[in-house]
Amino acid sequence: MTTGNNSISNGFSWALLEIKSGNKVARSGWDNAEGYLAITKDEGDKFISLVYQDGGYKKWQETHEDLLAEDWISYSEEIEPRRKKFIISKEW
Repeated sequence: MTTGNNSISNGFSWALLEIKSGNKVARSGWDNAEGYLAITKDEGDKFISLVYQDGGYKKWQETHEDLLAEDWISYSEEIEPRRKKFIISKEW
């Protein structure tokens, strides 16, 4: 999808749709240790989390740079993180 000269195919709007569909996304500059974004569920509440390779996570705090970036990508893992601490929700 484009608007004028600007492509939003790799913008945060695209990334948010991917996250809400149960997919994982990351910024192209993030390395695997930095992790990916996904919807997590903790005590019944759903939120977007930054999930680390070791299975740890924290609620994601977006920045203006993240929201305006055009470098969001689908995340593919080389090592499957352990998911003992949370459940990734595919339901929005």
